[in-house]
Amino acid sequence: MKKVPTILRLLPDAYRGYFALLGYFAIYLTSGVLLASGNTLTYVYSNLLRHGYTGGPNIIAWIGTVRVTCMCIVSACAGFIESGIGTTLTLALGCFLMTGSQALCYFVSGSDVGCYLTFGVLIGCGLGLIIVVCYASVGRWFPGRLG
Repeated sequence: MKKVPTILRLLPDAYRGYFALLGYFAIYLTSGVLLASGNTLTYVYSNLLRHGYTGGPNIIAWIGTVRVTCMCIVSACAGFIESGIGTTLTLALGCFLMTGSQALCYFVSGSDVGCYLTFGVLIGCGLGLIIVVCYASVGRWFPGRLG
């Protein structure tokens, strides 16, 4: 049985890297949650207050700290994960963790522990997988232009 080629395989070799780069850019564009962290975390805090949270606003700083810590830990392991399951599955897992955490936050909106897990741990792990793998993959598509 003949394997159906993907659109990327139909392109000449010289153009495949540019389409991969465009895909990585789209992933970064949608994963801008790290860059817009201050905006999203203020919404999380106002949602916690609406559901009866009585703690102070320092939860915002701690959720951001948990997110960056998880991102750094997972980034250190992302290369091993990618070599084990491949680039596509690693990126899909990272995107799934990020978008899934956004959806799960709806169900745990009144819990500070739930916000730590969804907005802190899951988004941090997803970003850790995405950032390292995208940088490394772009280098593989353009080996003559490193540096």
